[in-house]
Amino acid sequence: MIAELRNKKLTAIGIACNFARRLVQPIKDRAHPGCEFEGREDATREAIRDFQREEMAARLKPFFKEPVTDHEQPRPFSLKRPAPLVSHPPE
Repeated sequence: MIAELRNKKLTAIGIACNFARRLVQPIKDRAHPGCEFEGREDATREAIRDFQREEMAARLKPFFKEPVTDHEQPRPFSLKRPAPLVSHPPE
């Protein structure tokens, strides 16, 4: 699954943009995984407001050498777009 996301051009910037746009703290203890994000009303958000791409890019710019954008990144998983089921092969 990780290799497939890499092939779809997922980057560290794309992951950071995802957390920034959702207004959640990536290492904060939360009630559910990020892939179960419920949208604007999600209880794990730090604020319930719109977060424009320009503001997101400005906040993340100090952390990256490359331009900050989430264009052409794979869409994140959510309750409306769940992650595929994954199982371990038998040992």
